[in-house]
Amino acid sequence: KEMAAAIFARFLRTLKNKGNYNNLIGLPLTLLELDGTCDIAIVEMGINVPGEMDRLAAIGSPTVGIITNAHPAHLEGLESLDRIVEEKGKLWKALRPGGLAVVNLDDARLARFALDIGARKITCSLTDRAADVFALSRVSISEAGTSFRMACGGVEIPVSLPVMGAHHARNALAAAAAALGAGATAEQIRDGLADYQPIKQRMQVRTLDNEIHLIDDTYNANPGSTLAALETVVAASAGRPFVIVLGEMRELGSDSVALHFGVGEKIGAAAPALLVTLGPLGRSILEGARAAGLDSRICHHAGSHEQAVAFLRENVPHGAWVLVKGSRGMTMERVVAGLTGDWA
Repeated sequence: KEMAAAIFARFLRTLKNKGNYNNLIGLPLTLLELDGTCDIAIVEMGINVPGEMDRLAAIGSPTVGIITNAHPAHLEGLESLDRIVEEKGKLWKALRPGGLAVVNLDDARLARFALDIGARKITCSLTDRAADVFALSRVSISEAGTSFRMACGGVEIPVSLPVMGAHHARNALAAAAAALGAGATAEQIRDGLADYQPIKQRMQVRTLDNEIHLIDDTYNANPGSTLAALETVVAASAGRPFVIVLGEMRELGSDSVALHFGVGEKIGAAAPALLVTLGPLGRSILEGARAAGLDSRICHHAGSHEQAVAFLRENVPHGAWVLVKGSRGMTMERVVAGLTGDWA
């Protein structure tokens, strides 16, 4: 949403929703700001129960629809990945005649679902060069951010984002595809992405004492976003020690324990220097990590944010990268505040 708004603002008077004003209250509040000074509204539609997208789409009457991905999230209300695709897909089905659906070919479920929608389609991909917008180069991740080259409308665009993660490269491709399909030039897309500013608590990097790099990704978490953040910190650390601090991931329904265990297995296989968890389901993360071979001596379950901070202050290796993440309700920013000296 932020990337799309940065691009469209290069050539249209643009309104975007504030923060996470993306539900049945936030969306109308955003649209009530529309007046004669706006050419386009770029709004996020967030759902966690069946039928919610029907109501949001009826309120918003979208003409362009981006669905970034389908990952296990809000499973308490949406029950399964197939149901998530079905419910998110209502955004595309609600598009007016001539509307544009932006399809991420890297998500197989969404790509299949898109075959049966009537809207005009434009595709994007990190790997598939048959897409309308695709990555021309390997995605490079460093402390400075994420960079790669994009093919957009037959033009090569260098992209440099001030935020880390291949998942942000995917977001940039989707935003570029939406803009290209709506008539933007490659130059406007290039300049818009250069204007993009990251959101607070999403892959923000701070350098602390002892050359420790702290990644604040505490805005929210689900299994997909957590593994994307893990992939990012492994790449950015470039062989240096890294530490994972993970609060439990909520609203995952009956599969919560298994999903936490599975994330733990992936973390264990990545071999962090330390793994620290919080919340009752954090123990399932530790169990998964141990099952994948991670030494129990470097696994720690904290009973509180204060305990986590105290443990980390004593045990994080010099020069390590430290990722802090968890669901919104876990308030993992309190761990970040403790590590940066802002503990209240």
